[in-house]
Amino acid sequence: MSIGAASRIDLSTPSPEARARALFVQAFGTEPAAMAFAPGRVNLIGDHVDYCDGLVFPAALSDGCVCAVGPRSGEICAVSAEIDGEPVVDVLSPLTPSDLADLPGWFGYVAGTYEVMRSRFMPGAGGVNIAVASEVPPGSGLSSSASLEVSVATALEALWGIRVDPVEKALACQKAEHEFADTPCGLMDQLVSITGRAGCAVSIDCRDRSATPVPLPPASRASFVIFDSVVSHANGDGGYAERRAACESALPKLGVASLRDFPVEGLAALPADLTDAERDATNHVVTEIDRVRRFQALLAAGKLAEAGALMDESHRSLAEVFRVSCPELDTLAEIVRTQEGVHGARMTGGGFGGWVVALIDTPKIDEVEDAVVRAYRRATKLETTHRVVRPGDGARIIKS
Repeated sequence: MSIGAASRIDLSTPSPEARARALFVQAFGTEPAAMAFAPGRVNLIGDHVDYCDGLVFPAALSDGCVCAVGPRSGEICAVSAEIDGEPVVDVLSPLTPSDLADLPGWFGYVAGTYEVMRSRFMPGAGGVNIAVASEVPPGSGLSSSASLEVSVATALEALWGIRVDPVEKALACQKAEHEFADTPCGLMDQLVSITGRAGCAVSIDCRDRSATPVPLPPASRASFVIFDSVVSHANGDGGYAERRAACESALPKLGVASLRDFPVEGLAALPADLTDAERDATNHVVTEIDRVRRFQALLAAGKLAEAGALMDESHRSLAEVFRVSCPELDTLAEIVRTQEGVHGARMTGGGFGGWVVALIDTPKIDEVEDAVVRAYRRATKLETTHRVVRPGDGARIIKS
């Protein structure tokens, strides 16, 4: 029998760990054998370049998803603290996307991660009971999907008594999203959810898959703050895949194996046979990768105004060239960047909704937040909220 999320547990319980554990006990009548946490992320700069071998600069959030697991005979059964239902699927043979066609979309991320982890690292593993609780709102551009996938993968490591290389685990989660959620995402979200470091952003080279923690400016001086546009997005709705396809179809016309290899100087004389979508994709990706390089250097040098200007440039490119923004995001970014004490603002994540990230002088945050709430309400009739980004550590086992 399916029971509603609200009737399972007290949703006022502040900790996702406590909620996941309580939900597991209530749904399955026993304590979980293992539990794991994986954070969401905010990308400071470098969107829609991870699937082009690009450079990205995200930070793991202190908020994330907790997964509790325990053994089950021959099936996966999963419950969520946020979504009703108790989907179940047989795992006596390898899972395929068609096996999940009539089950809730969120379950595809869970079951897909299980199947890829099982096939790669633990052939013959039995079924599992799974309970998840998340602090990352879905459709927010803060990578709720990757935090879910990585928390499941990490909990399975603990349950199975194995340890998977971080890059290999990220690749497994990415494969699950490609095959079971039909989203051709890059590797950034999964990799930063695994390799995040408190107080740092992570400089990720998506070509060699290296991930290097980079300390952020002292919190007493400046902070990254995110503002909710109150518009949800879905990477699986087609817009994301169309942009990636344009990046890939441009390559033979440009004579490169990856847009990472195309020089900024070459943008002045692009081939005439590029379609409009291919031309826009090339312009955005090539300039965005260059912005990431410069942004990291400026931030390290303490040149916050110059770094913020690159955030503004990034948003214009995403909105006007790559066209992955929406009116509400554009309005919110403009309102934020015009406030005193704000160095720059841009959309973050896959686009078509979600959050804006801004670099703000820390003493000005409360004043900026009050002004933005009022101005955004007047402009859109929507109520934005904000969070100060406190970069946290990556995925970790809570119980094994």
